[in-house]
Amino acid sequence: MQNRIANTGKLMLVSPKLLSDNLKKLMEARGINSAQLAREASLQPSTIGRILDGSIAAPRLSTIKAIALRFGLEPEELVSDDAIYKVRTGRYRTGEWVPLASTKDLAITGYLGNLYAGDESKKIKKWLPPCPDKKVLDFMKEKLDALSAEVYAYTAPDDALSPNIKSGDILYVQSLMLSGINYKDGIYLLRFTSGDKLEDLYFSPRLVKKVNGSLLYARATAKDWPTGTSWEQIDPNDIMGLVLGIYRRTSEPIQA
Repeated sequence: MQNRIANTGKLMLVSPKLLSDNLKKLMEARGINSAQLAREASLQPSTIGRILDGSIAAPRLSTIKAIALRFGLEPEELVSDDAIYKVRTGRYRTGEWVPLASTKDLAITGYLGNLYAGDESKKIKKWLPPCPDKKVLDFMKEKLDALSAEVYAYTAPDDALSPNIKSGDILYVQSLMLSGINYKDGIYLLRFTSGDKLEDLYFSPRLVKKVNGSLLYARATAKDWPTGTSWEQIDPNDIMGLVLGIYRRTSEPIQA
């Protein structure tokens, strides 16, 4: 049986499927495509393509090193069974990666930390690099990591806060389900429901302001939003979290 990795001088014998699977996961988590990876690792796009389709069993050691460096890994880590977790939990990387929440995750627990505590965090299917906003990164590092800071990422499902936030943008959210907060004016992720079933729950960002010291009001900003843009009073229990940062994959980070 072929070893997972064997260094034979300038070549490395690896499991093509494992290398391909790991690379696909890392690229997805980082939000880059094969052309971007090739450019950033100074490799030919055809080389990345052959690795991704599993047709290279003995890539050059220099190729593995270049790809591993792009993800902050050692060459051996790139072809390990838990490469995706080594990126998140390796030395100097503890506070960097953020769990990407699904609607189901939030519907069940309200906060991923309840469901994915400790070693169970490996059940989280997708991790994202931090919002490229220094204040968000510093906040997470102060708390050790994203789970300790109760920070998660969530994909905006609609254009309710267009033009500042559009469908597909990544929201970096601090959960308010556990820590509580003295609410301040800002952007929050809210919970909406159209029925009594789990699938009837819907999560979307809104502008929120405090009135008379305790009452909370929210509104959308999109001019053509179906329910309009008027301020409406909301229940604090429907506030899932404070949006700390916003990342539009196709452009620069924008201020929350």
